[in-house]
Amino acid sequence: MVDNIEATIACHPMVADVVELLTRYLGAHEVLVAARVLLVDGLRSDQIAGMSAEIDARVRQCDAEVTQVFIDATTSDESVGHS
Repeated sequence: MVDNIEATIACHPMVADVVELLTRYLGAHEVLVAARVLLVDGLRSDQIAGMSAEIDARVRQCDAEVTQVFIDATTSDESVGHS
């Protein structure tokens, strides 16, 4: 499941890299997904909001047990100097 979710997120054209992916079973048939992604350069805030909604929908389609999706989107400018 984790590999499929990561591949689903990574294939989005606005995602340059999946930096971190966490999953947690909340209960029977309930999975939370949290992903930190590095975005391609030059995106506007409305594009990022749309991307988050698209990824949310795609991840939920990927696995019916996924009930919550959180995306932490970072640009290369924001990641400079952070480790």
